[in-house]
Amino acid sequence: MQAAKSGLPEAQFDFAVLSEEGMGVPRDPIQAFTWYYKAANQGFPLAALNLGYAFAKGLGGTHNAIEAAKWFRRAADLGVIDAQFNLAYLYEHGDGLPKDAVEAYAWYALAGGRGDDDARKAAERIAKDLSAEQLSVANLREAALQKIVPRGP
Repeated sequence: MQAAKSGLPEAQFDFAVLSEEGMGVPRDPIQAFTWYYKAANQGFPLAALNLGYAFAKGLGGTHNAIEAAKWFRRAADLGVIDAQFNLAYLYEHGDGLPKDAVEAYAWYALAGGRGDDDARKAAERIAKDLSAEQLSVANLREAALQKIVPRGP
């Protein structure tokens, strides 16, 4: 708690997890949300992922699909494979983002190429429904993402 209060994002993230799960401290979803938010705003990738989950699940009464997409995108851009999968899912289903099969494919393919087997299968599934032109654009988008999105934690 002291390290979290001193501003260390890793400690803020760890304290948020403890607060969310009620491990060693009372379960407190609002406190968890607050600490995820602080750590995510300092660029801690896993905090951005968990903040996306917090908004998606309504942790502490904060359900907001648009904010979930924003934080999943931030974590995805920082290389978090789970966030890349979640972002792709949101694009595929139009949840908090415009429905976009090309963008969904690109993010699934990125995560799949980095080891997420479910993402690879989702990219293959989506590819079957894309036109040749759409698949070409999606592959170019995924190639661009490969260049700009680091491999994450």
